[in-house]
Amino acid sequence: MIGLKYRHFRSLVPIRILATQTFVGRLRWLRWFKPLIKLIYRLGGVIELPPENHSTGFHPEKIRGLLVALNQGDVVTIFPEGEIWRKREPPIGEFAPGVIYLERRSGAWIMPIAVFMSEQVWPRRQYVVRFGEVIQSPKDLDFDSAAAWLRERVLELYQQ
Repeated sequence: MIGLKYRHFRSLVPIRILATQTFVGRLRWLRWFKPLIKLIYRLGGVIELPPENHSTGFHPEKIRGLLVALNQGDVVTIFPEGEIWRKREPPIGEFAPGVIYLERRSGAWIMPIAVFMSEQVWPRRQYVVRFGEVIQSPKDLDFDSAAAWLRERVLELYQQ
């Protein structure tokens, strides 16, 4: 979200972002900074995921905070891959069904966004952000199929 120009950012405020509080793998070193990270989360209006219990599958309690925020009229930013995607091909990973659950439970519309990043260039990276038209998933699809459908819409933005 920091790649947005100021006028775009201000039009979306308050933006709520879902973030982890479980730092594992390459992020394990962040545990030392957890109190500071929690303070930054609080100041930024971040919605924390419940502590990870390594169970698989979709659990509505993981995104309860986002549903509350949507029902209060907040704008919510979701990275539906559920992880940081580092590959260039394809530019995005598989989408988790939680984004569709949120859409259907709240009645919110989805605005697909594609973010292109340049290589590190002095003094900073360059970003290009492409916004799609607001959409809603087909109601006849189950959560997993609708998440795959949404992923295809986002991939179309990358191909344009």
